[in-house]
Amino acid sequence: MSGLWTLILRIESKGCASCVATALTHLFKIKGVSGVKVRGREILVLLNDKNLVDNVLNNPSLREYYVIKEWSIVEGNILDNQLRFTLQLNTRV
Repeated sequence: MSGLWTLILRIESKGCASCVATALTHLFKIKGVSGVKVRGREILVLLNDKNLVDNVLNNPSLREYYVIKEWSIVEGNILDNQLRFTLQLNTRV
């Protein structure tokens, strides 16, 4: 199954709770990863192929410093999805 897939990870650092964003460095070095983004407590990893999930989940560098608490995968690229908020004013008095 080829195409773009987004792996959604919730990870924790083994040493520093605020160091989760440094996982991006490790993730970009994994073959088949074409994008990474931090979204709140999650890290979104864009993969060229769904079959590359195991390469990420079992990557020795990532596993050395982080614990993967939860993960899921969705078809497509959701790295660019942004929440858009609008303010609606009630003009009635």
